[in-house]
Formats: sequence, structure tokens, C-alpha cells
Amino acid sequence: MFINELFESVIREAREAHSSQLFESVLREANGNEAKQESENKAEELIFLEDLVKMTSVLSTKKSKVIVHKSIGDVRICIGKPSLDSYGLRHIIYKRKDSENRTEDEITAMLSLICSAIHDGDPKPDYDCIKVTKNGITAIITRLVSERGKIGLLTGYDLDTNKKEATEAIQTVIARYSSTLEYSGLREQVVAVASKI
Repeated sequence: MFINELFESVIREAREAHSSQLFESVLREANGNEAKQESENKAEELIFLEDLVKMTSVLSTKKSKVIVHKSIGDVRICIGKPSLDSYGLRHIIYKRKDSENRTEDEITAMLSLICSAIHDGDPKPDYDCIKVTKNGITAIITRLVSERGKIGLLTGYDLDTNKKEATEAIQTVIARYSSTLEYSGLREQVVAVASKI
């Protein structure tokens, strides 16, 4: 009888120790995944804010900048002209203000979401362009051949395919970033461009 009790006691202790080790292992892995996810989120946010600065620079200096998409490569962001048959940031601002009666905050949020789509949105070829979509926002990128090789040019933007998702994303950007310096700088440039339209 004593041997059975001893044996059961040893088995119980082994199970408890194993459970404890397994629990600690799962806990370590969960904490590691949380830290990794948090690190990835911070990196994504920094890229987002850097892209806002690039767009602000394009609007203020009228010199194009490049945002790199993870699979299609370089996408050039240009100032463009404020007309329906043009391309670039002025075209996008003009169309949103004139055709859709959007506020400056909404236009600023849309531009920032276009940056995000250009950076790592889902690309789909469409005739002579590539449509890159993320958060209900589609950046329209025309492929050009230059002296240095192929490059994409931001020619427009669309939210007709998923307006609900796009509207929610726009409101989220306004709520989350409107107090940041990078967003304020872009908004200031959007207001300046929109006032000349």
C-alpha cells in the first residue's frame, strides 16, 4: 500500500511540475508574441508617419517622393494638377473637394490612407494600371518605364468599392492621428492646396 501511495505521489508531483512548465512555456510564448506584435505595430506606425511627412513634402515643395510597396516596388507621388483629367495629389484633393464635398480633415485622412495602401496594400492589375487596396481605399498606380526602369505613378484613388470600410478607416485616422505633428502638417498643406481650388 505504501508503495502505491508513494508511486501516486511521485506521478502527481511530476504532472504538476510538467503542467507548471507547460504553463510557463505557453506564457513565455504568449508574451513573446505580444512583444513581437507590439514591435510590428510600432514599426508600421512609424512608416505611416514617415509617409505622411513625404506627402506633406510633395504638397509643400512640389517635388515628387517615392513610397516603396513591398511587392510592386517604387511608387512616385507627384503634385499633379487640380483637374478631373489629371493625376497626383492636387487631382485627388480637387476631386474629393469638388465632387464629393469632403472636409479638409477627411481629405487629409484619405491621403494618409492612400499612403498606407501604397506601402503594403493588396495589388491587383487592372488594364494599364495597378489598383492597390487597403482599408477600403484603393490607390490607382500607373506603371511607367523611365530611364532607371519601371516605376509606378500615383494617378488617382477610389473608395467606391467599399465605402463603409473606407469611411470607418477615415474616421479612425482622424481620431487617432489628428493631434500628431505629422498629420497636422499634412492637413495644413491640404488646406493650402484646397483653398487655391
